[in-house]
Amino acid sequence: MKIYDNIKDNKEIFLLFGGFASHPSHFEDFFGEKNFVLVYDYTSLDFDEIFLKLNTLLKEKKEIILLAFSMGIWVANKFLILNKNLSFKISKIISINGTPYGINNSFGIPYKIFSFTAKNFQLSSFKKSLFGNSLKKAKNFQFAEEDLLKKELENLLENYSLECEIYAFWDSAIVSKNDLIFPPKAQISFWENYANQITKNPNFKISFLEASHFTFFDRKLLCEIF
Repeated sequence: MKIYDNIKDNKEIFLLFGGFASHPSHFEDFFGEKNFVLVYDYTSLDFDEIFLKLNTLLKEKKEIILLAFSMGIWVANKFLILNKNLSFKISKIISINGTPYGINNSFGIPYKIFSFTAKNFQLSSFKKSLFGNSLKKAKNFQFAEEDLLKKELENLLENYSLECEIYAFWDSAIVSKNDLIFPPKAQISFWENYANQITKNPNFKISFLEASHFTFFDRKLLCEIF
């Protein structure tokens, strides 16, 4: 895993666990002048190393809002379970287009689809599904080489589990209705179950956007987060 640090001042910091194939260039316009830290590149999943780096980087920072996008929700969920003694306080945790299961036939991307994608990955096809009608807006986005992205998919596939520990971390969930990557039906099923049976937060909510999987072009997302 890698960390990109764009902290400019002592104001609130957005800690974003990116999705598969995420890159800092994908989020710079969205956050603008706001502070953000991106965790990305899941070709390796060294949670101890990322814990030490984030603990040092964010130590004693006043307000951290954790955002998790797509497969980054699965990564963030594991990170939070494994690391209870953080040096920084997280004020809010928001999921964007995904669930803590990641790969799951009921609550995630079906295993067969994820496995097929890993074996037959093509970046051009992935971009079309990721950005939908907003593909042209992503023309300057950077991506790793196709063979490295395939390794990232393979590593996520190797590390997924049918079992998933679910804690009441999450404060809200955002679901894109036009998501072609992470089935909206699976997201809704999980988060409705979470709202009814797991969380004790009476203010937990599920919000819906008319957007593609990569919803960071949608200005309505700003209202949900900021």
